[in-house]
Amino acid sequence: MTLPAVFSRATLLFPLLAAGCGDAGDSEPVDTFAAQVEARAGVPSAQAGPVVTLDVPQSVAAGSPVPIRIRVKNETAAPLDLYLRGRDVTFDIVVTDSAGDTIWRRLGDEPVQAILQLRTLAPGEALELSHEWDQRSQRGSPVPPGRYTVRGSVLTDGSSTLDSDPGMVEIRP
Repeated sequence: MTLPAVFSRATLLFPLLAAGCGDAGDSEPVDTFAAQVEARAGVPSAQAGPVVTLDVPQSVAAGSPVPIRIRVKNETAAPLDLYLRGRDVTFDIVVTDSAGDTIWRRLGDEPVQAILQLRTLAPGEALELSHEWDQRSQRGSPVPPGRYTVRGSVLTDGSSTLDSDPGMVEIRP
């Protein structure tokens, strides 16, 4: 589906049905349900929404904490509603080794609260989330020096997430 992650079918379905979208008399040339929802919601075809970035240091000494920051910024000219999971915004960080194996995950096997909060970002406003990775694996043992890939994601309504591009950190001996 091409909807921005901040929209869900449930959020947009009622106005869509109320507007009579999909009726035989609808004169709009719309090919898919998602396109109909986007057209009724005023969502441009080029995905508009938050820009998610990840900030990690290029390298750190072995044993030092690795500061990780996820930033969700509204780069549109209008307020942007984000439907976020958890009483506190729930976000995950995943660290993988050079083979692509998951070494550590912030959420691990923790359950995620089924609470949904609405956070509105004004144009240009950003939401920042941060955590420090202690260079330990999910089992608690120190990881060896090397290069690690870090990915960040913010959980939204349903099963969607706001994902960052990956970052790299090198742990020096």
